[in-house]
Formats: sequence, structure tokens, C-alpha cells
Amino acid sequence: MPNRNDRKLGLTGIRDEPGLGFSTFGFGIFFGFRISCLGFASGSAVGRLVKTINVIGCGNVGKALSRLWTRHGVFRVQSVLNRSVESGARAVEFVGAGRAVDDYARLEPADLVMISASDEAIEMCCRRLCAAGSLAEGAIVFHTSGSLPSSLLKPVRSRGALVASVHPVKSFA
Repeated sequence: MPNRNDRKLGLTGIRDEPGLGFSTFGFGIFFGFRISCLGFASGSAVGRLVKTINVIGCGNVGKALSRLWTRHGVFRVQSVLNRSVESGARAVEFVGAGRAVDDYARLEPADLVMISASDEAIEMCCRRLCAAGSLAEGAIVFHTSGSLPSSLLKPVRSRGALVASVHPVKSFA
């Protein structure tokens, strides 16, 4: 549910905090639209049609979104990082794309990084992503928690990434 500081933009809400915070059904912005329509500078990942994505914490939400995006040619899933490489391999099989990796340092640079880990793990995932040095310049890093702000991703913003929180309206449990 949008908070009182949200401004509506079509099917999305842009939160008035640093970074992007999609508080309503914001996935429409990722389904082939040019994100540059939001007024970001070209030259970064948002200034062109986004093509590649890495997934950290590919559970129910990560698998469902990655499979849809793969099926519809929205993104090319590159790397999937789960707690174990075995669960990552099962996620890759379900999604139909990507490769399971066992460490943040093995993530390929991508246009987007989705952190769909549990709420308790998001901040740690962000710190480890920064420490690994595998962020592409101008990448968009977002988490899928419905209860946490995009400000949790401050460490990647300091490395030149754009940040967002994409809150699914539908439950994936």
C-alpha cells in the first residue's frame, strides 16, 4: 500500500526518498519500457533498455519473476546466487536461464541485480555484493521486500548503483 509521500505515475509509485521505491505494482516499468522516461541520465543502465539481471536469493519471488521475465524476453538472467549452489541450480532449472554461482565474486556484471532474499538477509546481501566488487557501473539494485525501504541498499548507491525497492502486490508464498 502506498504511503502518503508517494506520487502516482501510472501503475507505479515513486517514493520521495533517495533512489527509486516502487511501492505499488511497479513491475510494469521493467517490462520493456524505457526506464529513461523517468528522467534519468543516459549512459547508465537506466538510460537504455535493460537486458541482464542477476538474482540474489532466488526463492519463490525470485523464481517467479525471473521465469516470467525470461519467458517474455524482458531480461536475460545471468547469475543466480542462493545459500547453496544446489538450490541455485534448482532455481536456474525452474527459470530456464542463468547459471548458479556459489559466491558474490562469481556474479557477472549485470544491468540489474534483484535481491529477493528474506527481509533479514537483504542488508547483508547488499554489503557482500559491494565487498565482492562485481557491480556494473550504473547498475540498478533492488530488493523485493514489501516492508523495508530502498535506503537499506545505501552501500551499493555509494558505489554508483541506482537503488529501488519493488514491492509485489501479489503474494508468492
